[in-house]
Amino acid sequence: MSTAVKTDKQNELQAQTTQLRRPHAQPTILAVTPTPSTLVSNTQAELYSRLILLSLLSKYKDRPTERDAAGEKQSELIKYRRDFLDRLSYLCDIDKFGSTVTAAALQKVPAFNILWLAANESFHPGVEEFVHRIIHHVKSVTPESRHDVEDTMLEDAVKMGMPRLRFYRDKMVDAAIKCRDDLKQYMPDDQALKLRAWLRKMKKLGMKHLGSKKVVLMIELIKRCEKESDVYMPYLRERDVSFPGNETNGNCYADMKHFVARLRAHVYSVKDVVKASLLTPSLRKIGEIKVEPSSEPRNAILPDRYLNPYRTFTRCLAEEIAPMRISVLLKSVTEREASLDFDSASRKHSQITNTNTFITRVHAEILLADLFSRRNFDFVDDDKYIGCSKPACYCCARYFESHPKTKFVRPATHNKILLGWRCPEPNQDLDIRGRGKKTIEQIERTMNWTVRQHLMEKLEEGGEPIEFHWQSTNGSVRDLSILSGRVIPFRGR
Repeated sequence: MSTAVKTDKQNELQAQTTQLRRPHAQPTILAVTPTPSTLVSNTQAELYSRLILLSLLSKYKDRPTERDAAGEKQSELIKYRRDFLDRLSYLCDIDKFGSTVTAAALQKVPAFNILWLAANESFHPGVEEFVHRIIHHVKSVTPESRHDVEDTMLEDAVKMGMPRLRFYRDKMVDAAIKCRDDLKQYMPDDQALKLRAWLRKMKKLGMKHLGSKKVVLMIELIKRCEKESDVYMPYLRERDVSFPGNETNGNCYADMKHFVARLRAHVYSVKDVVKASLLTPSLRKIGEIKVEPSSEPRNAILPDRYLNPYRTFTRCLAEEIAPMRISVLLKSVTEREASLDFDSASRKHSQITNTNTFITRVHAEILLADLFSRRNFDFVDDDKYIGCSKPACYCCARYFESHPKTKFVRPATHNKILLGWRCPEPNQDLDIRGRGKKTIEQIERTMNWTVRQHLMEKLEEGGEPIEFHWQSTNGSVRDLSILSGRVIPFRGR
């Protein structure tokens, strides 16, 4: 192992509980200023250092996993309710790159149920109004009015989600152009001709809407994606599998498949919300909507001794008790030095200049998990599920499985290692006896142990890093909790 190792530095790493306000507020994202820097505890620093090293070996711990469907096999009502929480959260996630990622959970109280919501950075009043309108439809929809309610809800959802949908539309047009350019290079067979014709139509339809903020035009586009894409998705999948990608077009077929799926996801989400409303009595008992305040971004300071990946490995190795395994791990690290320069890779990965601080935030689903745990809230039908507009990251998944007090249902997980994640802070108002603080400390210790195990396993296994996959739900099938695909360069959660 090289001794000439410099210290690396790592970085990649408001709305009050409220009820209905006046409608028609515009969905503008609120800017939040990071709080003053704080020195993390030794336990937290060790956790971050292990996450840094694990992410150097692979940005993803595993391929995506689906949510736990154990309870759904006993009762379809459980599945419909979980679908509702996921889809509602998705419709509330109105912008790209993570700031509006939304989570939802149902609390049972004696007379009715409370719908709790939280967002990564900010929950705009316009979105709160939107949710109230959805719940009004949930409580009043009938089989006869189903299609009218779907149309009304879709128009409302598209109006709220225009920033996100415009992004998908522009990306879809770009992918369609690249796919057509690539297809022109080959001898046209029947499949290629059909695909080229469809791509031309989708490009033309998308470009017709470029720059437009008209809801009716966007609805036309996403309904076309829903209606026609199933016919052409198999063609795109076949090309995706066989297409190696290139510097000019990348894997344009995978991109086209993904962004068409994202556009039509709004249609499927609305349909699933309405379907769940008709079939799940507990949703009609929602009598109150509350929003948990988002966490403040925090500039956390990581001590220098935790920024060196070699030192992190040495500390992990010191906890190993099996001599044979120590030998295997040392051999693995020695072999990896030739292909992965930890020193330069860590610096490049961290994008740190002259500071050892990084911005952290409590993710939306963790805010609700912590709230329900601290306050001993009862979940509806004791189904401890928290829906979210995105699958859980690697750290969120570890939090859920490490919680000593509450056995949460495992959510769908994209398994990306996001270093700007943090546990909730103990709340002095709620933790009179220090129970919340002890719970958080126990979670951090358990996560530390788990991440170490995963790190050692990754070193033992060797092999290539897990390939990129989309962090968002697939959108190509009705069940948005089923995941597949690739991931674009990370710009947020």
